[in-house]
Amino acid sequence: MSVTPISVRADPVADAAVTSGAPSSAATASGQHLALLTVDDLVGLLQVKKSWVYDEVEAGRLQCLRLGRQLRFRVVDVEAYLQAAETSG
Repeated sequence: MSVTPISVRADPVADAAVTSGAPSSAATASGQHLALLTVDDLVGLLQVKKSWVYDEVEAGRLQCLRLGRQLRFRVVDVEAYLQAAETSG
């Protein structure tokens, strides 16, 4: 089973900046676009229940950022989780 890289572009302003070559206000110091996913984004992307996402975070298996009471997920962390979860058939 191979894992397909996740591509998320929910910010049309950043998309336009990337395609036009203009710098994006959402760019990180290293120049990479910072894409954060919500719990609902992960539920739709991975086709799992919200409770599963919360359980994985609570168990420490899925890395997240806590912004107040909100959880956000870096795309790179989700990809790392999927790589670690990948099993050879």
